[in-house]
Amino acid sequence: MAILNLIQAAGKSSIEWPKTSALLLVIGALRISLSTFRLASVLLQTFVLPGNDLKKFGAHQGAWAVITGASDGIGKEFSLQLAKAGFNVFLVARNKTTLESVASEIQVIKSMVSVNVNGTLRATYIVLPGMTQRKRGLILNIGSFAGAVPTPLGATYAGTKAFMATFSTALAEEVKQHNIVVEHVNTYFVVSKLSQVQSASTMIPTSAAYVQSVLAKVGLPCGAAQSGRPNTSTPYWTHALIDYMMSVVGTPSLFIRQAHKINLQRRKERLEQQSKAK
Repeated sequence: MAILNLIQAAGKSSIEWPKTSALLLVIGALRISLSTFRLASVLLQTFVLPGNDLKKFGAHQGAWAVITGASDGIGKEFSLQLAKAGFNVFLVARNKTTLESVASEIQVIKSMVSVNVNGTLRATYIVLPGMTQRKRGLILNIGSFAGAVPTPLGATYAGTKAFMATFSTALAEEVKQHNIVVEHVNTYFVVSKLSQVQSASTMIPTSAAYVQSVLAKVGLPCGAAQSGRPNTSTPYWTHALIDYMMSVVGTPSLFIRQAHKINLQRRKERLEQQSKAK
């Protein structure tokens, strides 16, 4: 009976205030339409639309691709697939054992900043003058979800990846007049030595599958389409859906807590492995 009275009252209100009711209906319809458009945009870019043709950046035309971190994982796959796509490849790699031999925590932090920040800056400013002169170029900076969501127990790494996102966005605006594309590639876990994940899953692709998705979607934001992060792309389909949902939900504290839980569990597993190895 109470529910019936409530429905009758609502109907009476809409009759008494027709303009207000109509306005609310229009606002509601616009909100639904906007949300539908945003979701359609993400799905279309992620699953249907092709990215820029790599010929635009000199594939099969004698152009060179400079790949840092090329000894393993994503870097290695970029080397293989860009060579297959018709680029000459110049490989740059850092000896991992050098990093592992660093004794103190502060040295590890310095090394992390050196690789992710200083290394990116140096490599960029080596290749950029030639790109500017040729009026053509593509720079793909591999970022991380850790750069979008502050990551407890990985604060230094997250900070370097946040730098990568900001640097890429600023640089993209600077050099677009020279027909140079700079893209920050937002990445979740991928099978590699760095991630210490050894088997692929729906959420965690192989390096080969991941790089294939990146090169197929150059120029498309995909999962980052509605995130308000210019020049960022989240191309791999499960990563794209996660990124989109994070943008829709919009509660950073929730994701920070979840990241903390994940890293606590990973830390526990590593300590157990180290204990067994002794």
